[in-house]
Amino acid sequence: MPITHTNAKGKTYYLHQGTTKTGNPKYYFSMESEGHLAESIPVGFEIYTNPTAQVFLRRIPPKLITDEERQVVEEGMRTYADVKDYKIDVKGKAIVIYTADQDIETLAEPFKGLSPTLSANRQLMSLLRKEIQYSPMLQLLLEDEQRRLFTAQRYCFRGSVDDWIDIGYGRKNRILSCIDGESAHNTQSESLRGCCDGQREAIAHDHDRRNPSTCQTVLSGV
Repeated sequence: MPITHTNAKGKTYYLHQGTTKTGNPKYYFSMESEGHLAESIPVGFEIYTNPTAQVFLRRIPPKLITDEERQVVEEGMRTYADVKDYKIDVKGKAIVIYTADQDIETLAEPFKGLSPTLSANRQLMSLLRKEIQYSPMLQLLLEDEQRRLFTAQRYCFRGSVDDWIDIGYGRKNRILSCIDGESAHNTQSESLRGCCDGQREAIAHDHDRRNPSTCQTVLSGV
């Protein structure tokens, strides 16, 4: 039975198996259903879908971020963030928050009145949601593995930067402990709320050159 995976956009990918120039096996996902299809996942590998719905076969990475720490970020976003269309991913020592590049209500505006029934409207919104792209906007970077201290960073879209910057404008001595594994759960949430405040203050001085409203609503409404 071939290995398949359906991503968030409803597209099905097939795991293909090939051979490198040196004779070693290689694996890759494709939407092509024909060819040399793999029937098992090689030992030590896993299927990974990134927030932009791309599908990969990757080597299982070491787990540097705990499930509890990711859960704290998820609960913090649900509690303190105005933006509701986002995805959370873990990449190495970073918990990364991706926000939607497009607003689904804006995308649906030209189609208003064309969907006569509630079910048809739901189908339209489902189709539009599959076309939304996501970009990284905020990340919590693990700095101290023993004390479980994180630095909050946001992505800057100014032409001279285009990189992650600390929330605090370069004051490197300011470590934002957004998630503290030694603290009680409510204390962790309050720390994340503090990061939300810092994010909002930082964004007030900068605009996303692609979509100004995106950056301004990443973690506002605290």
